[in-house]
Amino acid sequence: MITAKEIDAQLTAAIKKFGSYTYDDKGSSEVMDLAPIITSFKESKDPVQVVAVLAELDRKRRNSRLVSDLISNLDDWEAPYGNLLFDPGYPVIKKYY
Repeated sequence: MITAKEIDAQLTAAIKKFGSYTYDDKGSSEVMDLAPIITSFKESKDPVQVVAVLAELDRKRRNSRLVSDLISNLDDWEAPYGNLLFDPGYPVIKKYY
């Protein structure tokens, strides 16, 4: 599964290429391809690890639009994985969703 470090590096490169204004104004999907990240998360079938990656991203980039966008793209993850991901016990999910 893709790591928070790899995602953060992709975001840094995207902001360098497209600018922070575009990222802040339009969102991460306008500056980078989120599909491979979402696919990696879903293929892992491990919501606990996905939450760990999202939490690490959240620590690195406070109130990150990227974390919010990734969570929004996971809302159709099939049961039982999606149900576990959106369990109210995970604080990073509560913060963004």
